[in-house]
Amino acid sequence: MTSSPTRQMSEERTHHFYVATAKFVFARGNSLVWSSDPIRASDAAELGLRPLILYGLTVAGTPIHWLGYAPSGRPRAFADFVHEAWTSAAGLRGYPDALLINRHIAGAAPGFVTSLTKLGVDVVIAGPTDKHLSASLRVAQQAVVETRFRARKQAPMASVDDLNAESAKMHASHLKPGWRGGIAPRATAARCEAWMSLPSRGALPLGTGGLDWTPGPWLSAWEATLSPAGPLTLEDEDGVTCVRAAEADGLDDTPTGTRQDPWAAKLVVSAWPNDLTGIANAVGLTVRELRWYLAGSAPIPPKAEVRLRTLLGLHFDAHSDDDRPDGPFVLIAHSTRVGVEVYEAVSHGGDLEYAFEPLPQRGPADPSWRYLLFQAYGSDPSVLMVPRGSRTAERLGERFINFEGSRQVRTAVYRDLVSTCARACAVPLDNRAEMTRFAQRQREFLTECCGEW
Repeated sequence: MTSSPTRQMSEERTHHFYVATAKFVFARGNSLVWSSDPIRASDAAELGLRPLILYGLTVAGTPIHWLGYAPSGRPRAFADFVHEAWTSAAGLRGYPDALLINRHIAGAAPGFVTSLTKLGVDVVIAGPTDKHLSASLRVAQQAVVETRFRARKQAPMASVDDLNAESAKMHASHLKPGWRGGIAPRATAARCEAWMSLPSRGALPLGTGGLDWTPGPWLSAWEATLSPAGPLTLEDEDGVTCVRAAEADGLDDTPTGTRQDPWAAKLVVSAWPNDLTGIANAVGLTVRELRWYLAGSAPIPPKAEVRLRTLLGLHFDAHSDDDRPDGPFVLIAHSTRVGVEVYEAVSHGGDLEYAFEPLPQRGPADPSWRYLLFQAYGSDPSVLMVPRGSRTAERLGERFINFEGSRQVRTAVYRDLVSTCARACAVPLDNRAEMTRFAQRQREFLTECCGEW
């Protein structure tokens, strides 16, 4: 057994072997249920659905694959599946010289791996940077959608056996030169033609007795990237049962002063000095929960949402029926787009008391950052830090509405502003507090700024 190769085994016959729970089809009794979106097994179970296990072999560097499905309660032996595939799937051209698998399959079926090695197959474990095996699995997960589409004008697939039969038909259709030339890039189509010119050499004498592997949570590892599903329901669609999101009852349960659309939170986070990990830790969330919330995919606990909104200075504006970020802040223009958008939001569209770049009367300015100090009417002062030498810094006057350019200020004030920003950027919970303390210390200076604008 070879571990963690990075070579592309182009001169030998290579198959990718993968196993996982299916994302888009489930079993319900002796019938099948389809979903247009991946759903967790726990969410499916609430509808009385059981996962199916997807098995697959893909010819390396081509779209040629052979897929099979089994109920999770009656899994197939690995040896049984590959023996059938190498015997029945014309596109695989029999057994390979090398079989690429992941570490989970190697750990779950050591006897299967040993048997193949003894028969002369080089069993290779994909390394952490190898994307070929995961790409084959990703294509295979989507293939069931095509399988269902192909069978739409026939009698509906009513069982796992029907699904396997239709998958075999799809494999045969993908061997036609017209199909390969029509959907694959020229180089891929050429590899397919070269592969299909190889003589088929049948299967290996693998024992196909009882189950030769141990199922585990790794089968559903893809669920970790899913956001929690909302209420789901089953609907009949032309004689086929499908999973659908349950329709709302028409009542708006959103608390007053909050929004389900997190656009403002996402905007402020995009300019926040700290990364998602720092923000999530500050409000008692995981990074995954915060990502899902910012993407609009899942809510977060009410108390955590209050903490997040407080941290980000979000206020619900009943007039616009929208969230609005209000200073004080210290934010960073990580890009021109981010800088312009967050500046316009915090400045209430340019409705400003002042907006300028302070420079020290004596001594050099900060060599790393330019500081855009601004204050919207009815709000508190904020700072947008712009990396010195960046394209954004070169376009302050042209891209930032009502920006009045640079202005010399007392050196002590400038140094206070620079040190305030440094402290504000260090810890998420200190960001707004540091700017508030700066405004209190420099009240006279900021009042003068309002009068001069």
